Amino acid sequence: MVYVPKDTVIEFMKKIEDESNQRIQKYADYAARMKLKFSDYEAQSEEYYKNMLDKFKEHAKKMITTKQRELETVRTAKEKHEERMERLQERIRERNIKNFWSD
Repeated sequence: MVYVPKDTVIEFMKKIEDESNQRIQKYADYAARMKLKFSDYEAQSEEYYKNMLDKFKEHAKKMITTKQRELETVRTAKEKHEERMERLQERIRERNIKNFWSD
């Protein structure tokens, strides 16, 4: 067994303790930086997806309004067509009656 003076052992233990405290502080700082980066990333991604959702909503609203306009024009065209068909049917009935009585 080798004799090591007490002062040397104490110095060595203090040195190890200082190094471990430095490592602990270094990892604590690293963890804090990572936490900040993650929260920044999280905020940025939340903003990005919020913007994307707003764009999709805007696009959907535009599409709905255009489709509603198209539907309204089709409805008016259908109503006009039905009115015209009614008039034509009425004319045909009148002609059939005229033809019946004229013979």
